[in-house]
Amino acid sequence: MSDKSNDAFVTNELKKLIDFVFYSFFLLSAVSLAGSIRSHSLILWVSTVDMACCFIVHIFSFISVRFMMRPSILKHTYGTGKLENFSGFLYGTLSLPGGIILIWFGIQRLIHPRMDITFGLPELIMIIKLIRAIWLFLISRRITRQTGSPIAEAYQAIFKADAINALCVVIVLLINWILAIRGHHLFTAYADAVASLIGTGYLIYLAVGLIKKNFLKLIDFPISEDEQLRILRVLADEFPNYQNIGNILTRRSGRRVFIDIEVYFDEATSVAQTASIQDRMYTKLNAVFPDLSFNILTKLYQGVGQNGMAKNDNLNEE
Repeated sequence: MSDKSNDAFVTNELKKLIDFVFYSFFLLSAVSLAGSIRSHSLILWVSTVDMACCFIVHIFSFISVRFMMRPSILKHTYGTGKLENFSGFLYGTLSLPGGIILIWFGIQRLIHPRMDITFGLPELIMIIKLIRAIWLFLISRRITRQTGSPIAEAYQAIFKADAINALCVVIVLLINWILAIRGHHLFTAYADAVASLIGTGYLIYLAVGLIKKNFLKLIDFPISEDEQLRILRVLADEFPNYQNIGNILTRRSGRRVFIDIEVYFDEATSVAQTASIQDRMYTKLNAVFPDLSFNILTKLYQGVGQNGMAKNDNLNEE
């Protein structure tokens, strides 16, 4: 089956994931902020800052997914798939400065340990966050495998970090709680600082990966001359099955290649024949471009005009 423009956009399942994450985020972030202020735990603040970075991404994804659900048109042939890449890039760029600030606070806590860290509510908050993160990670991973959506991939990275961070925080808080009950407050303060530095380091590692990967996809490059000739060979192989060709739109975004071709058919060509031609062309082009988005923009052939140019109308024109 041929790939539709912009990976057929996003699935309804992805939209449901984004909506759930968006609406559930407000309650969880409010509780997490309250727990961070009350407990004075730096490792809980790492989780809260990460959620603050994610907040802007969630808003952006919530809005952009509704644009990406719209169908492709001739004036906007590639949909709005770059919004997906920008979402992942935005999360990474927001996480970096927050991570650097948390590292500075973590070092300060090692130099001047805080002895008034409290427990109880933080553990409950992180257990809830852990369950939510694991569930959302599994869903986003499945959607990523099915659609290859950069937004789903960004969510997968976010919730993987959330799950690992929440698990580590729960373990550290429980250990520190036990130690605090036995009077080892100094050790508890150092353990909280060290755990926050480890969690922040992992957050920065994920952020750099998302920035690097999505930045390359935000920049478009032309395909090579040899690759253009290969496209023309595929068109030549199928020439008996259509009347003419119009614009050939190509670009390379990261490793992915986008090809949209205006193909003119006569009135006798059925929809099934058009789909069959597109499938054959996609198979041949996919051998040249492993990561390919290919789409035929069907046009109606009406012969040659006085100026020697083909007189054509879009088959999909109302």
